Amino acid sequence: MKKKVSYLLAAACLAVAAQPSHAGQPSVVQAMSAVRDFAASQCASEFADVASLASEGQTALDAAVLRAAEKGDWHNEWPMSGVTLETTGFLVVLTDYTGELLKLMDLMRNGAAQPDEERLKNGRAFAQQVAAKAALARCLMPSAEEVPDLPQRKGLGPAAVRKVLADLECKHWFGAGDRLTEVANSEAAPSNWADSVDPILQDTVGRCEREN
Repeated sequence: MKKKVSYLLAAACLAVAAQPSHAGQPSVVQAMSAVRDFAASQCASEFADVASLASEGQTALDAAVLRAAEKGDWHNEWPMSGVTLETTGFLVVLTDYTGELLKLMDLMRNGAAQPDEERLKNGRAFAQQVAAKAALARCLMPSAEEVPDLPQRKGLGPAAVRKVLADLECKHWFGAGDRLTEVANSEAAPSNWADSVDPILQDTVGRCEREN
């Protein structure tokens, strides 16, 4: 892993100038609503699975719409192309997936103070979230062929997105989540979970760091 917060920075595509709204000018709320609606339409099953597990049905994309309320006008591409909608949604969901995966890792490594039954319940709940968010992120992930069509914009230009995708592939970030989820859902006792985390990370994230 480059840094624990590597993919939290991927949401930089949402950092736009907050200026007062003007008539006829799209708002950041409108932009993020378009991103959410695109994801719900293009990845309907995966979006529904994430929403069904979310508190009050609010996904990270819904939360992004709410956070946009104070950000004023949208001063970027409008209307947004399909690849921009797809990629913006992907980066938001990737950030959310990463946060959930880090929670699962922490529980597997450091949850020994919890009784096994409670730890098993919590671990499987995190694993369910990780799997659902990974599926939505994978559905929204732009292809290498689409990336050159992105507009030149801080955090969302072709070079920035290409780097995120290269990191994901090199570090097998989704594969690491798949394997940790399998452990959490297996017959292995929670007291043995900690022994699985580092070998999985060494074989995925660690291998990338050693080779680069």
